[in-house]
This record gives sequence, structure tokens and C-alpha cells, in this order.
Amino acid sequence: MSDEPRQEGDEESLSIHIERIHAGPLPSPEAFRHYENTLPGAADRILTITEFNIRHRASVQKLAMWIGFIIAVGCLIGALTLAFVATPAAAVLFPIVPTLVSGGAYAYGLNKRAQQQQLPGTTYAEPRRELPESTNSERN
Repeated sequence: MSDEPRQEGDEESLSIHIERIHAGPLPSPEAFRHYENTLPGAADRILTITEFNIRHRASVQKLAMWIGFIIAVGCLIGALTLAFVATPAAAVLFPIVPTLVSGGAYAYGLNKRAQQQQLPGTTYAEPRRELPESTNSERN
């Protein structure tokens, strides 16, 4: 602020910005309460759907793990077969591509999971003091 005496009609305004962020499989408690008040029984339906989605995700992950195991065993059998039938170099090269692909998929999954687990907090913007336009133009 300046050292000039304030004149009548000079005004200051204070602007505060508050942002609330919620992350997770369920809505925020306020939204959850609002759904239940708007449509009785909605909270139970939301919980049921969320539980189903969690069970489904677990079963898909279990299936993916078994498929990965079958592919790994198939590559090992293929590599051993090539070692006895063809050259040892072919046996070494055979499992490299599936290993790189599965390793890349694993790294991608880890990165995706890490992004999903970052829970953003509530952020507060710094208050800004703004003078009305008429006051700024009078001082120039």
C-alpha cells in the first residue's frame, strides 16, 4: 500500500480462492450425502457398484497374472525346444521379445498405479488484494 492518505471512496477488495479436490472410488462425503438426500437408496447403490468394480478389477488382475505365467512357461518351453532342435542363439533370442514386452507392460502398470494413488490435497490460493479500477487510474 502507498503512504498516501486514504480518501473517501477508495476501496480495497480481497479475493480468496479455495479449491477442494477429492480422489477415490467413492464420491466425497458431501456429494455422497447429497446423492442420498436427492434419491434415497442412492448411497447403497453407489457402494454396491463400487464393491462390484473392486471385485471385478481383482479378478481381471488375477486372470492377467495367470496369462502372463502361461506365456512365460510357453517361452521357456519354446526356448528349450529351440536349444535342442535349432541353434542355441535362436533359443536365447526367442524369450527376449516377450520378456521385454511384459516388462514394459509391468512398468506401465506401475506408473499408472502410482499416478492413481497420488491423492491431491486441498489447495489454497494466496489472497490477492485488488483496488477497484477507478482508484488505480486516479493514482497514475
